[in-house]
Amino acid sequence: MINEQVKELREYADKYKTSQEAVFGTIKVLNQAADTIESFSAKLEEPKWIPYRDRLPEEPPKITLNVKEVEQMIDNQTLQEYIVTTHIGEQSTALYYAGDGWWYDRAREVFGRAAAWQPLPEPYKLNNPAAVQKGEES
Repeated sequence: MINEQVKELREYADKYKTSQEAVFGTIKVLNQAADTIESFSAKLEEPKWIPYRDRLPEEPPKITLNVKEVEQMIDNQTLQEYIVTTHIGEQSTALYYAGDGWWYDRAREVFGRAAAWQPLPEPYKLNNPAAVQKGEES
C-alpha cells in the first residue's frame, strides 16, 4: 500500500513538471514526501526481535546435537541461519537453528541457547535504491 502511494506521489510530481499549473517547489515537496514515506516504510518492515519464550523458528526436519550431522545439514542448506542474541551477552551474532531450542555456532562448533532471534535481512543488491539509505553508500 505504501509503495503504491509513493508511486502515485512520484507520478503527480512528473505531471506537474509539464503542467502550466506547476507551482515553484511543488515537485520538490512531493518527492521529499515520497522519500519520507519510503524511509518510514522501510523502518516499519525491519525485522523485530522475537524472544525465545514467545516463539522459535520452524523446527528443522531432523533435530540433532551432533556437530558432524549439523555441519552436513548446513552444507545441504537444511538448517536456517538467524541473527541471535544469546543469554550470555547483549551482542548479536549469526547462528543456525538446530531445533528444540538449540542454536549452533559454526565458527566455534558449539551449541547454545538464545534469548531472542530474528530472520536474516535480505542480502544487499547493487542498484537497489530502496535497500540503501541515501547518502551513506560510497
